[in-house]
Amino acid sequence: MGAGVDSDPEFYALVATRSRVLSGPQGALRNKALRLYDFYGELFSEGQRRGEIRTDQRPLHLAEMMEGIVTIIAGNWLVGWWKDRTEPLEERFMNAVNVFLEGCKPIKLAELRPARANHAMKTKPKTARRPVRGG
Repeated sequence: MGAGVDSDPEFYALVATRSRVLSGPQGALRNKALRLYDFYGELFSEGQRRGEIRTDQRPLHLAEMMEGIVTIIAGNWLVGWWKDRTEPLEERFMNAVNVFLEGCKPIKLAELRPARANHAMKTKPKTARRPVRGG
């Protein structure tokens, strides 16, 4: 998708700003989007069964988050939100999806213990003492 959009950004910017392809698609586009959500949901569900994806989130919610990431990045890139298109859209997508998938990994208890131990050892910040009234 990134390479395709990157090949003709002016055309895809027109499509994105003049249609509902990125927000609120109707008819055949909506059906295609729903099939994509189902496909992503199946992938996340399989990842959960294999222990690769955290299980505290519904697969369809993860699919929606991933699609949201792709949609907002594509839209921002197309309309020049950041005024910089020097980085290929495909690289922007891959970076965002990699960060998202890192957050989808299951948290192992062994990884949490050192963080909790370090946090417990830190001292609490001192608070300023208030003057006693009437004294």
